[in-house]
This record gives sequence, C-alpha cells and structure tokens, in this order.
Amino acid sequence: MSVALTGTGGFFTRLGKLGKLLYAVNGDQSGYATVFGEIAAQYASTLKDRYGALATAETGLIRGQSAIVSAVQQLAQQTVLDMVAADQPAAARNLTDALNEVRRQMLASGDTIKASAVAVTVAALGTPTGSGAFVASTKRGDGLTLELLFPETGRLVCEADSYSDGLTAGRERFRYVGESGLNAGVFDYDWPAGSDANQTLTAVSADQNASTTGNLLTNGNFETWTGGTPTLDGTSGTAWVATGTAGTDFARNPTTPFRGGYDFEFKPGTGANTALTQTFGAATGTTAALKPLTSYAVNLWAKRTGSVSAGVLTVELVDGSNAVIADAQSANNSFTQSCSALTTIYAAVNGVFRTPGVLPATMKLRVRMSTALTGAAVRIDDVCLTPLTAAYQGGPGLAIFSGATPFLKTDAWTAAATNNRGGASYGATFQCLLDRFFGLRALGILFPSSGSPTIADSLISA
Repeated sequence: MSVALTGTGGFFTRLGKLGKLLYAVNGDQSGYATVFGEIAAQYASTLKDRYGALATAETGLIRGQSAIVSAVQQLAQQTVLDMVAADQPAAARNLTDALNEVRRQMLASGDTIKASAVAVTVAALGTPTGSGAFVASTKRGDGLTLELLFPETGRLVCEADSYSDGLTAGRERFRYVGESGLNAGVFDYDWPAGSDANQTLTAVSADQNASTTGNLLTNGNFETWTGGTPTLDGTSGTAWVATGTAGTDFARNPTTPFRGGYDFEFKPGTGANTALTQTFGAATGTTAALKPLTSYAVNLWAKRTGSVSAGVLTVELVDGSNAVIADAQSANNSFTQSCSALTTIYAAVNGVFRTPGVLPATMKLRVRMSTALTGAAVRIDDVCLTPLTAAYQGGPGLAIFSGATPFLKTDAWTAAATNNRGGASYGATFQCLLDRFFGLRALGILFPSSGSPTIADSLISA
C-alpha cells in the first residue's frame, strides 16, 4: 500500500483545494490593501483625522482572516495524519513522522513537486576597512537546496574588533540581522516578509590551529616549515604534506607574502603537479574528524607572480586513496581556479564542501596543481576550513574569513537572498504551501522537488 498522492482524494489533490482557498483569501487581502492604499492617499494632505476609524478597520480586514485559515490549517494537518495512519499506522504518531513518511514514499516512487530557485549574494556596503572574504551557501549539509529560505536583504555588520574591543585580530565578531517579518503572518498575502534573524558569527583566521569553532586546519598560514631546504612533510607540527621536490617544485616564499612571514609557492615549468594535503584527525595535531552531513567553507588567498599560460589549482576533499569524496547528493567536493585568471594581487579563492552521511575512515583536504603550471609562479596563503553558520533555521549558511587588514567595527555587508517560491503569486506552489501549513522550514523537512515536477501546482490555483 501507499498514500495516494493525486487523483480524487489524493494527498496533494486535497491539499491543493485547501491551498486554493488560501490563494483566494490572499487575493482578497491584496485587493483590499490596494483599495485602502488608494483611499489613504486621498486623505494624506487633509482630513487625516477622518481616516483614522477606517484605518483601524483596514488591519482587521486584511490581517483578520485567522478563523478561516486556522480551520484550513487544522484540516490540512489532520489530513496528512489520517492518510498516513490508514497506510502506515506506526508512521502517524505525530505530524513530523507523518510528513516524513509521505516524503519517503515520494522518494521511493520518484515523485516531485515544483522546485524553488534560490540564491544569495554578499556585497560590501561602502568601503570597509577589513579586507576579508565572505562565503554564502544555499545548500544544506545533505546537499539539498534551502528552498524555504526567506527572500530578504540581511546585513552582516562587524560589532566588535581588535582596535577598540580587545579581540584578537582576525577573530572579529559579526552579527547577521534579517528583515522584519512581524507584520506579515504565515497566511497573509504578503508573506514572507523577513526572517527576523539575529545571528552572531566570528571571523575565521589562519592563525588558528585545529579549532573546533574556527579554522579546523593547522599551519594554514604556512608559518611552520622544517629542514635545511624548507619543506612541508607533516613532521615538526607542519601538518601539511607536500608532494614534489622542495626548492624545485615548491618553495617557502618570504618575499611579500599575503600576511605573516611566509607563503607557499608553486614553481612553474617543472611539469610536476605538486599537491598539499592535510589529514583530519591525524596524529600531527590537525583537528578532530569532520562531522557527517555538514557544510564546510574553504578559503585561501592566491596570486600569480607574472604571466601564466597554463595551470589549474584544484581544492578538494579526498579519502585515504586520494579519491574525491562526494556529498549525499553525489556531488563531488571539489572546486578549481584557473591560474591564468589570477592577478598579481592576492585574491580570495573559495568554495563549499558537504560531507556524506557515512564518512570515510580517512579524510584529507588536498590543494594541488591539477594541470601543470607554466609561466610564472603561483603563491597561496592563509588556507582555512570552517563549518558554515546558518543565518537562521533553514536559512543560508555563512562564513567570514579574515584578510590582510583586520575588520573594523561598523564594517558592513549586505547578504541579499532571493527565492522565487516556484514562480507563483501568493505562494501557490506545494513547496511553499506545505511550509505554510506544516512549518517545514522549522522541522527541517524538504519534499523532493525538480524543475519538471510530477505533481503539478495547478492543483492549487486551477
């Protein structure tokens, strides 16, 4: 047996009709808001006091649909409980279990609902003093897209620094503040208005070693080397292991590093694909093992010393056999940087890795020249890896990496997130409707979706 999804009495057919009622209510609310706005404009210059009584009635009419939407929500929740109970009684102990059972059956049958398109972009406000890098991700640790995130322009503001607040340089404290959502209820026509997020984040520095909350790597600033010809071999606490010949294929560079005394230089023209690796949880003191189904941001700073005609820098998460590890959605944890596209000024190179549900016995970060370098040298410095911090539950993951110049209090950036909610007005898509009825974002549940769904949103609006 299985829960009927469509057809007469099907789960999504029933929810679609309830959603159609909510769609109609939202349309009325929007129409009322437009008319009230037109009336208010006529009384804006004179007779403002005469409009007061009608303004009070406006709120009650537009926001006062609680009785009907409460009944709709209650019926939707009872529907999923009853339908799952009739098929799998043990899976209907509570609403979360019942929703997960419907999701499980959809995954088994290959059924999907319409996917939402989301994105997030971080941009500086004005000209900040700090020269760090920001990484934002719209995917969860299991590789699924955060289709229920709020479309809003939040702010990332440095609220405590090393100049006046006594913090360690490179470990400045930031705060993410989302837009207000207080005025729009979950069943109102203008939902969602904002996340109301208020999340603290801390910048990550390569000077940190084996930190569980900051940089998980050791010697990411390449200040520790060993031997007469300086090399990285995992001994003496260097943590890194470098393949190739020290002084020929790679070198410790003391001339104008990104920050500190040294950086790592890939030598050109040797034909060697030099690689740097660092093992998580190794006896060299790198860090504890990575966690499963978790998102990690990786950032390094790179430049070329002159004209480069060939060379590709690859950053990847590999196992004990140096095979690239895939996330739970079979996406490889790897990103590349064309060396010829680098400039002679250090710039951030970054990406996001997501660990699988079952971790390999050995996990390593590998930074390598996957295509042999020709022309000029390429230098890298301040390699960091850190867990992403969610801006809010179900919101984008964020990480902040310090740069050559420490952040200054009041340095600020915007984090603009978009979500087309499947392209329907008043949230008339099932991914959106399920969130409104059941609070999926708070529950951490995402129903399987695709750009070509098997379950049409027309069941809501038609």
